[in-house]
Amino acid sequence: MDLRSTRNTAKAVVAVLAMASMVLVGSASPASAVGGTPIDSAGPLTRILVGTDTQCQVFYTGDTAGEFYGSDDSGACGTFVALAGVLYGPATVPAGGSATPRTAFTPVSQTPVSGDGSAATPYTVTTVADLGATGFQITETNTYVVGQEFYLTSVSLANTTGNGQSAVIYRAGDCYLQDSDNGFGRVDGNAVSCVSPESGRIQQWFPITPGSTLMEGTYSSVWAAIGSQQPFDNSCLCDQTPGMEHDNGAGLSWVRTIEAGQTVTVSHYTTFSPLGFQAPTVTKTADIGQVDINAADGYTITVTNPGEFSITLDGITDDLPAGFTYTAGSTTGATTTDPTVTGQQLEWGGPFTVAAQGTISLHFGVTVSGIPGTYTNTANASGPGLAVVGAVDVAPVVVIDPVPVTEPPAPPPAVRPVAATPRFTG
Repeated sequence: MDLRSTRNTAKAVVAVLAMASMVLVGSASPASAVGGTPIDSAGPLTRILVGTDTQCQVFYTGDTAGEFYGSDDSGACGTFVALAGVLYGPATVPAGGSATPRTAFTPVSQTPVSGDGSAATPYTVTTVADLGATGFQITETNTYVVGQEFYLTSVSLANTTGNGQSAVIYRAGDCYLQDSDNGFGRVDGNAVSCVSPESGRIQQWFPITPGSTLMEGTYSSVWAAIGSQQPFDNSCLCDQTPGMEHDNGAGLSWVRTIEAGQTVTVSHYTTFSPLGFQAPTVTKTADIGQVDINAADGYTITVTNPGEFSITLDGITDDLPAGFTYTAGSTTGATTTDPTVTGQQLEWGGPFTVAAQGTISLHFGVTVSGIPGTYTNTANASGPGLAVVGAVDVAPVVVIDPVPVTEPPAPPPAVRPVAATPRFTG
């Protein structure tokens, strides 16, 4: 076995002891490695290994070792599921003895790599495994677009039984970022990261599916949290011991109830970047904030890409307020083609390329409603492997019913007072 531990020899000893204990409790053979078909590319993620039991290892251009603790073909990274009092996961997790007792997934199938690595057809590997004889099955799909510093993982958990069941789905790993077993923790909203003390590069789990919880801590505490079969508690050692290096790991968890015959899916990005994954965002503004009923107005939709690599959108959508109608031939900017109109939804088909740290915009005209009121708007965009932050209930327009203007009545003519005539007698 080729476990590396340049800074912590004891960790390798723990890994060996943990594997021995797994054999004693009847787990799958610890000799199994990642296996499967690797995604190889020009980088910056030069190789993404996904095992037939979801174990993973990733290689970043310029680094000597993989980004997860372990060996070149066996990383301490993977998918885990806690179901009905049993924890399922990869057969082998280097130095992952705290994530026990654990029953290995039963591999079912894994596809060859498909796609050409472009945004339109990313490299894709799909792995299927059973949770023993429970009637539950996971399908994990990993996709990568060449040139990006992140890859997408989606895990679907299918219930083929006749009863609903609650489960905890984990995605986690023991960080070995930039050839270092030590680092810091970091939390950005719902995303959690290990941070390299050498360069500040981060190894980030960025959730796409809502409802996740996170954890960053010592690698053994992360595995122990999974071993407890409880969801992560949103804790980070960066809050408790800021600035202190530690041999760390991190990950995300989701609690889901899977009804009989149903499938649930959770997704996230794994990012290796100084900035981490930064989602493209959509903003929208109205030309005029207050107009008369049935008058003309217009909107501008802007998509901003804060990331370090260009992205490709396959569409931009807009949900017009009730009573508003699109003005034919009015689109300018990123495209001059009219959108497809379905009810109140407008859709402009791509592809639209947004440069790194760049923006694209389109403008179009509308006729507003004939009913007075305040109307807001929703706009969004989509692209392969992208989580876009849309603009929801923005760009308010106040539609008013003008009051007819009438001339005020002329004032009455001024009346000159008549002076009293003195009266004389005698």
